[in-house]
Amino acid sequence: MLWVTRAKYIERLKDIRTPKCKDIAERIGVITPDRIFLKNFPQKNPVTAFNPTLLVRGTVVHVYFRIILGYYKYVSAIARLDLSLEDFEQEYLSFACYPAEIVIWPHTIYDIWGAEDPRVHFIDGNYVMTYTGRTYFYFSNINIERTVPIVAITDDPYAFWNKTAFFTLPSDLRKKLVANKDTVLLDTDDKLFILHRPHLEDLPPSLWIGEVNKDEVINKEVEGVRGVFVENNRIVMLPSEFERGLGWGTPPLKVNEDEYL
Repeated sequence: MLWVTRAKYIERLKDIRTPKCKDIAERIGVITPDRIFLKNFPQKNPVTAFNPTLLVRGTVVHVYFRIILGYYKYVSAIARLDLSLEDFEQEYLSFACYPAEIVIWPHTIYDIWGAEDPRVHFIDGNYVMTYTGRTYFYFSNINIERTVPIVAITDDPYAFWNKTAFFTLPSDLRKKLVANKDTVLLDTDDKLFILHRPHLEDLPPSLWIGEVNKDEVINKEVEGVRGVFVENNRIVMLPSEFERGLGWGTPPLKVNEDEYL
């Protein structure tokens, strides 16, 4: 067994958490796949669209989301559509039609079987997307790094996203790493933290916090996708008996000094 530091409150969390769901947001509409029109792909509509993330710039809301274009191997790409804040206020979402563009698609060994579940951050003047890549090993008998978190960067949400890095664990842990996904970044004054969900051979998928080198992550000069090690990892939550899985949600929002939601 390879040991990773565990937060002291893990066992107490198991006692606090119960199998209940309490909504904290109001549902104001739904955008169905038949009302999403792809501008840069021969197929008119995606088969399905889900797992979105939002980037708000002034009165424009960029929505990045996972799409399926056909059910063979359930291979995904990531598309973008643009909303106005008025769409939310006037409740247009459930009947308006929206053009969309595919912005991330499988083309490296790290995401050849699919690009999934985007999250978008703004770090040091760059728009930084983290998403899950299904690697070359996804359907193979090799049980190592079947999925990895990938970084793509741009300075213009309407322009090309450049895939620059993928996150991995130090060598001893990497040998046991079956998959990693559901990754978001937390940029503080002195450190760049990564919230991720590794699955090891002898440990179920659980919530971890680690640290990454910001200069390695936010580097647009290097060509190709390179590995960035996640250091100083700490397990902060294990699945309870009633849970099938765990995962991090949207990027944290700073609400106060050293306080994030």
